[in-house]
Amino acid sequence: MSLLQPDEITVEALMADLPMQRSARHQLELQTLSLLEGLTLAVNPLLQSAPNPQYVVKDGDSLQIVSLRLFGVIDYWRAIAELNRIDYPFVVYPGRVLQVPIIGNDG
Repeated sequence: MSLLQPDEITVEALMADLPMQRSARHQLELQTLSLLEGLTLAVNPLLQSAPNPQYVVKDGDSLQIVSLRLFGVIDYWRAIAELNRIDYPFVVYPGRVLQVPIIGNDG
């Protein structure tokens, strides 16, 4: 939620409102104000969501081994499978490019 008061909302203020940088509401407010002020809105590439990292499956890899290599534990193999739409029997083949899930501090 923005800490700005309605009379303080300008394009510059919204751009400086860091907690709001990625929210959809913030983007809509910024686009609307930009149009009202006659400005062209450009997306800051630093604020775009980065794609998930990738991992190329090696010979002998399983989802558990990939999880172990990437996270140090086998616990995240199911998250890898879900992100990559891998169903039972959860087999991966060498050369396949897997999207790596972003795992938070709380797992």
